[in-house]
Amino acid sequence: GWEQRYDWQGMIPFGDWASIEDPPSGRIVTANNKTVPEGYAFELTKEWDNSYRHDRIDALLAAQPKESVEGFAAIQRDPVDLYFLELKPLLLAAAPFEGAGTKAADLLKNWDGAMWAAKPEPLIFSAWVRALSKRVYADELGDAFPRMWGYRPEFILLVLKDTAGEARRSEEHTSELQSRETISYA
Repeated sequence: GWEQRYDWQGMIPFGDWASIEDPPSGRIVTANNKTVPEGYAFELTKEWDNSYRHDRIDALLAAQPKESVEGFAAIQRDPVDLYFLELKPLLLAAAPFEGAGTKAADLLKNWDGAMWAAKPEPLIFSAWVRALSKRVYADELGDAFPRMWGYRPEFILLVLKDTAGEARRSEEHTSELQSRETISYA
């Protein structure tokens, strides 16, 4: 880290290292996702990446009858965004859309989540998530929002699905409950 407070604080005893041996699936997959079990006694980080890439790699590996160089290369090139596929029904449930929003929603409705550079769908999705994030938590953060405005897939899903009352918590400073029904997607 760039500050001393992020430096390692001691060592984890050898016998307490997180590990996995001979998993039932026959494969070990990591993609910057959380790699320690719940309740692990030592804090390695609070900044694990979400599990979407891990889950996609795991599914692609499971679908391969036999590993090969070509198969691994295809996994490396795989462009599918599982976050979009999870958000897709929530977006479409926000219909009806007006004007250009109708055409954009139609494109996303038929999109498989492949983030190809030459396609308009990835840009539409990215712009929609960015605008949605602003609508969900800009009012709570006020002047701090521009510094905090970022890619927060887990938080957005918690709010839209109202998991554990997150919709209510995201609106502590207003009387309106954030949900897919109350957030304007425009």
